Amino acid sequence: MKFYRYLAIVVSSCLLHTEVIANSNLITLFEQGITESSKGNCKAAIPYFESALEIDGNINRIQIELAKCLYLTGESGRAKDYFTKSLDYPNDIAVQQSILLYLQEISKKEPVARWSASLVYDSNPTGSSDIDSININGIQYTVNSPKSKASWGANLTHYTKNRPFENLDYFVETIASAAYFDKHDNTQVSADINLGKELMITPSSLMTIKGLYNKTYYQGDHLLDSTGISANVYHQLEGGYTGIYGLTIKDLDYTETRSEYSGIDKKAQLGINTQPKDGVSYFGEVSYGTYSADRASDSNKTRGLQLTASGDLISTLVVLSKVEYDGVDETYSVVRSDIKRKAEITIKPKTKFIDNIDLNIVLGYSETDSNIETYTSNKSYIYLKKPF
Repeated sequence: MKFYRYLAIVVSSCLLHTEVIANSNLITLFEQGITESSKGNCKAAIPYFESALEIDGNINRIQIELAKCLYLTGESGRAKDYFTKSLDYPNDIAVQQSILLYLQEISKKEPVARWSASLVYDSNPTGSSDIDSININGIQYTVNSPKSKASWGANLTHYTKNRPFENLDYFVETIASAAYFDKHDNTQVSADINLGKELMITPSSLMTIKGLYNKTYYQGDHLLDSTGISANVYHQLEGGYTGIYGLTIKDLDYTETRSEYSGIDKKAQLGINTQPKDGVSYFGEVSYGTYSADRASDSNKTRGLQLTASGDLISTLVVLSKVEYDGVDETYSVVRSDIKRKAEITIKPKTKFIDNIDLNIVLGYSETDSNIETYTSNKSYIYLKKPF
């Protein structure tokens, strides 16, 4: 909110000497509105500005002062109308930029509904190992688990973001997703609902806090429920960089048949993003996570690194992580340790398809190297994807 007050001061100070108001009644109403708004009482100021505009609806400064107060009292729709109208008038550069910032913030608060869909070819959608046998304590055992099998599949995701609470600056997100592969009985459906709030903690720092809830079904059966909280800070740095700092904590509650996997998942992230330069932006992130399961052999610590380069036509992604488990695996009598690698190239053709839909082509490869061979696997995949 301090950021918006700052914008209001910029707009008012720049407009102070740009318009001459001649009508004495109008001047009185305007000054009363300014007095109330300067005290932070925008709700009381609005009727004065509205009455002034009834006398003369073409005075830009009054329109902007009214728009600011409407915005600060939660009437974003009416504020947008007045800010948009004010752009038709000649404005000081600082005023123009401030109005555009207000309109940008208003657009963030408007209802959002997006969907994404993918047609997928995956060489190993279940992440299975191809080994036939394994040696445990000098004894050779046959591995009967399913082997990797290439398969076609489809993913569908729908996302919404709304602010349903009048005069409360909270938002609600919903995410519904489904995945299906034709040669594997591993259809997965999940639904998320998140309640969040955005806070300007400094003029250059925005914090987003969310309460999280997820329900997931696998092969038609209820798999797990999870609840949690996340906090992310986006901080504008010098040179066009943005620092991103995040913390997420989730309580994963698996159903009775898989209850031993239940636990607390914690993850901290530190990232930096660059503004596009020569058409390319870069993102880098390091992360550290812990999972405390009911069973020690499923508890683990994960260290991760992600690097992304994104251009108009091509994006690249590289992800590296190391997962170290806490307890001895009951079957193999060793402490499990995995190294995971993933690389993707996304091709973004400029050609529009049906109804001007963008379609991207994603080429990817991932692998897991484990000290327990049955957890070692790799796969390659191709997505034909309609992005959000």
